Amino acid sequence: MAFSYPYFLTLQIYENIISFLMNYYTRRYWRGLFHLISDRNYYKRMNGDEGGGGGGGSSSGRVGTNQSGNGVPKDATNVNNNEPEVKNYAYYRNEETKEYIRKANASNTDNYYDSEGNKWIYYGNSQPPDFDGYLTLDEANDWYRNGDGKDLYVDLSKISFGNITANDFEDGIGSSKSISILNNTDFTLKSINDGLVYGSLTLTLITKSYVSCSYDEYDFRMHSGNSIGTWARNIQTNIAQYIAGNGKSYFIYFYGFGKLK
Repeated sequence: MAFSYPYFLTLQIYENIISFLMNYYTRRYWRGLFHLISDRNYYKRMNGDEGGGGGGGSSSGRVGTNQSGNGVPKDATNVNNNEPEVKNYAYYRNEETKEYIRKANASNTDNYYDSEGNKWIYYGNSQPPDFDGYLTLDEANDWYRNGDGKDLYVDLSKISFGNITANDFEDGIGSSKSISILNNTDFTLKSINDGLVYGSLTLTLITKSYVSCSYDEYDFRMHSGNSIGTWARNIQTNIAQYIAGNGKSYFIYFYGFGKLK
């Protein structure tokens, strides 16, 4: 008896999708995910741009002050017309600490070296997406579209590892394992953001509370395989690429150590 292969494949896809949703996620997760994607003010709150002090009302806890090292420095605005005052910022990265140094009133050039050999990059009134050592989904996707494949650097201590613990490393301290950040969220917006940005990371357990990570590639590559997990991962990847649009993959290098629960 003959059967239609496309029809069978369609049934298999639906079966995998339903099984994945029932077994791996809860209603609370999807409610948080929908809120993250649909809330146009989320990224402003992440950077402390609205809602008052202490992280600007965001559950992420990122404080919008330059002194904290977590927030994005504010640009002065013209009180009369509310237009940004052009600062002509340029940046260079300290190769040891991976932190950016910024100076205002830079010359309007693309890239240049100062007398000490530091390579400055002109950003005008904007800034590098990894200036504060943290990437939002919006920043990661924008860099995918416009970053020309250039590397970014992220502070691992600022990433939320959700419900991941030392018990997830069966071989104990010193072992490495690829773990899904997205499937281990603790349902805060920051945790969901980090899961959407990184998907899975290969982590090395340094102590019972801390992990290290070398790098990650921001891309939307499909994986082969017929397991539910692979199907689910590829569905997520297809949705993510649709949101990101066309662009060029790039590497994210990590510094510092991440803290587990």
